Amino acid sequence: MDLSVALLWLFALFVLFLLIRWHLERYELCNLERRAVLITGCDTGFGRDLAIRCAGKGMPVFAGCIRPESIEELRNASQNFGTPIDAFVMDVASDESVAKAKKYLEYRTAEYGGELIN
Repeated sequence: MDLSVALLWLFALFVLFLLIRWHLERYELCNLERRAVLITGCDTGFGRDLAIRCAGKGMPVFAGCIRPESIEELRNASQNFGTPIDAFVMDVASDESVAKAKKYLEYRTAEYGGELIN
């Protein structure tokens, strides 16, 4: 295969990638207020930012934090949203902490009619 044909195929694949990406980015989930999400590691960084972004879109967010002071910070950050963040202490490295969180989430998510899957 000569170089020009290979480059043409590479260009065609790149255009296909861009079209698929554009299509997927246009897709939005509906009924976000009925789609509860659990996010762990919400003390800082990606977990915290994701929790705030999801709550800003109207999703019920259950945020697992290691530090108790992070709970109040998340609640304050989401107080202007229609659905404030439900933050609680959860250490994913502790079986006891995860078991407590599971019981809490089963109780709190009953209204959403979904399942808690681990």
